[in-house]
Amino acid sequence: MDKISNDFRIASEIRLYNMKDEPIWFNKLADIFGDSGNDKMARSTMSKNIDKLFDFGIITGDWEKIEGSWVRVFKVSGEAESLIDGIIEKYNLKI
Repeated sequence: MDKISNDFRIASEIRLYNMKDEPIWFNKLADIFGDSGNDKMARSTMSKNIDKLFDFGIITGDWEKIEGSWVRVFKVSGEAESLIDGIIEKYNLKI
């Protein structure tokens, strides 16, 4: 079975949350992919991959106040939605 790269795992998770109109930010991703999550990934690896996704224009980020704290909420850019949707469909990914 093919393995999804870390950057596309992150982008897919962001897209799944976007599709449900739920905000997703770094610490929430860290909970998903951290030690307590199903798919372990170091925070430094996540940070590097998020930077790469920003550099390639796959995700965008807006600052929003959630639960009294300002966080950078991630969204998959419109141009990349079909690419990420294809990955989600191919690997049957769900939240």
